[in-house]
Order: sequence, then C-alpha cells, then structure tokens
Amino acid sequence: MACHHRGRGYRMPLPPELKKPVPARAIAVAPDTRAGMYEAMCRAVIDGGGTLADISVAEGLVWSDPARPEAFPSLVAEASRLEWIQLPYAGIEPFSRRVSGVYSNQLARENPNRAHALASLLPSGEYLVSVRAPLASKEGADELCRQFPTGGGRKAAAGINQLPGDQFDTFLEAMQKQFG
Repeated sequence: MACHHRGRGYRMPLPPELKKPVPARAIAVAPDTRAGMYEAMCRAVIDGGGTLADISVAEGLVWSDPARPEAFPSLVAEASRLEWIQLPYAGIEPFSRRVSGVYSNQLARENPNRAHALASLLPSGEYLVSVRAPLASKEGADELCRQFPTGGGRKAAAGINQLPGDQFDTFLEAMQKQFG
C-alpha cells in the first residue's frame, strides 16, 4: 500500500488499526547541573515525543553533564525501570567511553534476567550502542545487533558502531522483540 504519490500531494488515509496512538516513553534527563544543556535535552525529549519523568520511573535516561561522572552511580541506583541510557559525546569524552561497557556489565550482573543496552550519541548524530544479553541465558545480543548494518559481536555481549538516529526506535522495538 502506498501512502504518498510523489508530486501529486495525495495522501491515502491510514486504515483505522494504524491510527492507534503510540504511548510516549518515560525519559529522565539528568543531572540538571548545566542549565543550558539540561534544558536543551529536555526540549529534545519532548519534541521527540517522549515524556519527561523522574528517574525512579523512567525507562530511559539522557545524561546531560559529562563533567559530572561522580553523580552517575548514585543516580542510576534510583532507577528501577531503566532500559537505556544516552550518553553525550561518546568517543570524545573519556567518561562516555569508560562508562559504556562498564555500566552495561554492572546492569547485567545486578539484573541477570534482563537484557540491557547503553546508547551513546556520536558527534555524527548516530549512536554507539552496547548490548548485554541476560546473564541467565547469555544469548541473543549478537542476533539483535546484526540486524543493523554496523552491528555485531558475541552472543552475550554485542554492539552497533553507528546506529542512525532515525533507527533508534526501531532498535528499541527489535530489542523488545528479541528479549521480551
């Protein structure tokens, strides 16, 4: 079914089953120590269709101050539903490079029946993604990441080197399908 004919301005109406609203993702932005960066990231979450939420109920975290790595462990300890974290300046800031693998491994040890992904925004607008399969099964991370052009790795731990920004939701859906 084509939804748009080029040049004619005609849009076919969506079938009713496709008109269901998509629930907004609960996303925390923290810490709030750099006002300008914090506000810009909050606006980006809202503009992207997310809902700002407290870290205790958020499923995603956008880290907004790479100069404050000491705040990271205590803040994420408050997060009981956290599924993903976006770190700024991945590959540039030592904080982002160090935290990606270490934190993914920590999450896996603390929650052995859950899979985890850590996404870091690259200067290109793409994401560097680190995935850990549940320790209880140690399988599936490689299958998930190989669904994307720059993905690969081992069964228990894999990654995507350059996930295009417009494929981030597709990645989250694929992760949900892979690990439930």
